Amino acid sequence: MHAGAAEQHRGTLSRARIDAAAVKTFAEARYVAQVVVLRAPRPRLLAEKVAPPPGLLRVTAVIKGTVPATLTVPLPDPCLAYFQKVGARLIVSARSSREQPVPMLAVTVDSLRRRKLGEWRHLR
Repeated sequence: MHAGAAEQHRGTLSRARIDAAAVKTFAEARYVAQVVVLRAPRPRLLAEKVAPPPGLLRVTAVIKGTVPATLTVPLPDPCLAYFQKVGARLIVSARSSREQPVPMLAVTVDSLRRRKLGEWRHLR
């Protein structure tokens, strides 16, 4: 196998892995939705007597499942960095209604769109 064919073969394998992971994530998700960050979550400062309000996400489009109109992002949140830019549009998923929303990677979203899993035509 020459160098170009080997590189193409490696790309095919990684794409197959990405597709398999995307399908698994989609199948396990209770909901998948596009959201806009309305309020960024932030940790409590030492000088503050009360905790700040949690982050707030507004659902703009539902791709799979039933989602409330707004989602909260309480702290501690492992995805804190993703929700810091107010106005940012993200695709998020969660395995249960109690689980915090988790942003999906662009390659995962591309894979789901390519496989036509979910309702994507009403997204921007």
